[in-house]
Amino acid sequence: MKRKLLLVLSLVLVFALILTACQGGTEETANTSVSNAESETESKTENKEEIKQEEKEEVKDETSELPPESETDVEEVTEEEINKEVDYKNTVFKRSENYDQNKLYVKTSDEIMFKGIGETFEGWIKISDGEYENVRGTEGVYYTLNSVKVYDSINDAELDPKGTIALESKEVLDNNTFILCDFTAYYEKPENGNDTVRGSADQFIPEFLLEKSEDKTLYEQETELENFIPYIVYCSNMPKGDDQELLNSNQGFRYVINDGESFNFQVGLVAGEKFTKDNNVYLMVNYVPGGYLEDYTYKFFTLYPEN
Repeated sequence: MKRKLLLVLSLVLVFALILTACQGGTEETANTSVSNAESETESKTENKEEIKQEEKEEVKDETSELPPESETDVEEVTEEEINKEVDYKNTVFKRSENYDQNKLYVKTSDEIMFKGIGETFEGWIKISDGEYENVRGTEGVYYTLNSVKVYDSINDAELDPKGTIALESKEVLDNNTFILCDFTAYYEKPENGNDTVRGSADQFIPEFLLEKSEDKTLYEQETELENFIPYIVYCSNMPKGDDQELLNSNQGFRYVINDGESFNFQVGLVAGEKFTKDNNVYLMVNYVPGGYLEDYTYKFFTLYPEN
C-alpha cells in the first residue's frame, strides 16, 4: 500500500515538474514572440520615419532649386543694360529700306548713347547698304571730351587767334550763349590702315532733343537772332603736318594725324537760351540722319559745364 502511495506521489511530482517546465517554456516563447513583435514594430516605425525624412529632404532639395516666391519670370532691365556700351568699332549698321529723306525724323533719348566729360567715342561708323560697305568718319580716330565752358557770348571767351570762326553774323554771335568744348583726338592705326590719316572736326554735329522742351517749334528757331538753334561757329587751329593741300586750304576744321599720336583742339558753338537753360545742347559724333540706319544708337556728347 505504501509502495503504491509513493508511486502515485512520484508520478504526481513528475507531472507537476513537467507542467511547470511547459509553462516556463510557453512564457519564454510568448516573451520572445512579444519581443520580436515589438522589435519588428519598432523597425517598421523607424523605416517609416526614415522614409518620411528622405521624402522631406527630397522635397527640400527640389524646393531649394526653385526661385523665391518674390521672384518673377519678368526680367528687370537695369540702368547698366540701358547704358551698355555699343560696339561701334566692329558693328556694321545696315541702311534702312524705309528711309525717307523728306520725312522729319525726331531722335529720342532711348536711341542715343550719351557720354560726358572724360569719356570717349569712336570717330567713325561702318555702314552697309546690303551690297557695299563704307566708313563714315575717320577709322581709328577717337575723340575724348576734356572740358566744357559756357560764356554769355563768344566775346567773353579766350580763343586761338589762328582758329576759324565759321559764322559771319556778328549779331548772332553777340546775342547767344557760346559753348567752348575741349577735345583730344587720338589715332590708332586699324588693321590694314594707313600710318597717317586726314580727319575733320566736321564729324561733330550740334543737336538738341525736342522731348526736353515744351516748345515744339524749336526746329523753327534758326532764323531768329536770339534763341538760335545749336550751331558750330568756331574751331581752333589743328595740325596739318606737311600736307600741302591742307596747308593751302581755308578749311580750318581738317587735320593730319599719325599712328599713335594725339592732340588737343577746341570746338565752339552758339545756342539760344531756350536750349542752354535746359542743358539741351549736344554734339553728335558722325552725321547720321534720323531713321537712316536700322537699330542704330546715336553718339551724343552732353555739353554740360564742369561746375
